[in-house]
Amino acid sequence: MNVSLAAHLSKVNQPVPSKKLITVSCLGDSITAGSFNYPHSSSIWYPTYANHLLARDSTVTRTCGDNRFISDQAALSPGSSLSRSEFTLAASSATPYSKVEMSHRGLLPVDEGLYLLQGELIGNLSIGAHLAVGVYGVDHDDQIVEDSWQFAGSYEVDRLGYAKVSYTFSPRFIASLDPTIVKVGIGGLLESEGQISMGQLRNIQLSALSSGIAIHNQGVSYTSVAEGLATIGKVIRWQPDVCIVAYGTNDIRNGVSWEDYCTDLVQLVNTLREHRIFPIIATLPPLGKDQVNYDQVPAWNELITAKANELGIGLWDRWQAFYKGDLSFIEDGRHPTRKGYLRLGEDLVRFLSEAMLR
Repeated sequence: MNVSLAAHLSKVNQPVPSKKLITVSCLGDSITAGSFNYPHSSSIWYPTYANHLLARDSTVTRTCGDNRFISDQAALSPGSSLSRSEFTLAASSATPYSKVEMSHRGLLPVDEGLYLLQGELIGNLSIGAHLAVGVYGVDHDDQIVEDSWQFAGSYEVDRLGYAKVSYTFSPRFIASLDPTIVKVGIGGLLESEGQISMGQLRNIQLSALSSGIAIHNQGVSYTSVAEGLATIGKVIRWQPDVCIVAYGTNDIRNGVSWEDYCTDLVQLVNTLREHRIFPIIATLPPLGKDQVNYDQVPAWNELITAKANELGIGLWDRWQAFYKGDLSFIEDGRHPTRKGYLRLGEDLVRFLSEAMLR
């Protein structure tokens, strides 16, 4: 049996009944990372999709206090306008992007809290354009740190061009992205590749949470467990409660031996433990028969499972999530289909929910 996440939280933080705000880092290769910084494509990568599912679950995510986003105090760039709490954003060759930014008076401190961002998006977009709401960091000079934007993506498309967004975030995670960040804000962005695009943002709300789980994607495409170990400092900087370690697909395809993989994996796990972060390691999804060493995946998964039990840490079984390696969830021999990514997000929610109840 794997050690209980709930038991870990009660030992290293505070008793579980009062541990209502939980932070989770997802560390891994392109199956985790995807292209999560692109607003609309981000909706399918499993960490962001799991975040969305948890954010809209009222048994997990509970708000407190009033809406902290005041529409008529927002800063508008050229191409943006406000009418009756609805923002209109326009982009063209002359104005390639337009933005809505939170008032400096409303910016969030880098604190231990979690916050829920909600909104509705309506777009009439040209090819290559992106419309999104998201979270960003601000420096001492009240300037947005552009590389800190984390887009919430779009999920429930009810009709053409319409989407609802729900996204839980930790200000500590945003601040960990750049040492100059001292506060955190929310806003909307429309980017276009020179063609005319229009979008509306409605009912933007920012709420503090009394309970919730924030899942943040820290994966990087094409990486191995050795590269994850070399960059583990990015997780340590924001000190999440939990880190899901999901490497192995690139290792096995590139001929890394189990012994070398395991050495780096154990060192990564021990580093997380030293910083009081609960490690959860993940089994590998299946590989298509056209992939190098595809037939070694089941054996590696048995070894990963045994190692989790030996170390007394968590295990998330992605092989089982794909119904014991069903290749209908894989589209190019190694990356999940859209259905596969969404399935992983759903299973991650199931796993975290069950882990908290053990």
